Amino acid sequence: MRFVLGAEIWLALTAAIAVHEIAHAGVARRRGVTVREVSVGIGPTICTVLPRFLGAPVKICLFPILGACRYEDHNAPRGAVAWSAAAGPLASIAIGILVLGITNGLAGLAAAGEVAAAVPDALRELFRAFVEWRAPHPASIVLPRMHHGAISVSALFSILLGVTNLLPVPPLDGWKVVSGIFRIPTMQKLDPVLEVFGTIVTTSVFVLPYAAPYIPRATALGALISGSAAGMAFVLIRGRGR
Repeated sequence: MRFVLGAEIWLALTAAIAVHEIAHAGVARRRGVTVREVSVGIGPTICTVLPRFLGAPVKICLFPILGACRYEDHNAPRGAVAWSAAAGPLASIAIGILVLGITNGLAGLAAAGEVAAAVPDALRELFRAFVEWRAPHPASIVLPRMHHGAISVSALFSILLGVTNLLPVPPLDGWKVVSGIFRIPTMQKLDPVLEVFGTIVTTSVFVLPYAAPYIPRATALGALISGSAAGMAFVLIRGRGR
């Protein structure tokens, strides 16, 4: 029974990430951007498919945690990157609300609103937990009369993924929308460094607090600082070599 539940949740999360990343890729291609690859999840690749409408491989990976749409944006038309970046979160939110409305009626739509409204409080709690170095308090969102468990999980996760990704913080999609609209030369040169630094910081704020009961603060901060320095040094060295 636990295996079946785990498989359902895995499929639900994979489907939510797939919608998000394929929306990025589809809009990018329609806007004249060459899509190289789409990754759904991280870790070992389970299978690779090649949808005709994308013209790029889509890798389904073992752990449905993150995803990526890799494309060549050096000569992209103005605004194309911004449209592509915005497409993922907007598709996630729209599909999530639609699925909840179909499967759970008004209760599902109310749940979608609760999840979207809870994101700012959840982010504040994660940041406080990181600063105070403690485990974050568990989310207390009550979703009454929710049916179709795995489908509802996928829809709720999709909404959460979309709303969170709209934040204008690297490497989230909101940052790519801002940088894609303005296309400031200095910003574009710093983009690789900001992507690395932002990835490390945002991942730390979202993940490290859960390790607070087990890892000393000094050890975690040392790993964060050294990882940031190593990542940015790698990006700078690689940029000079081109």
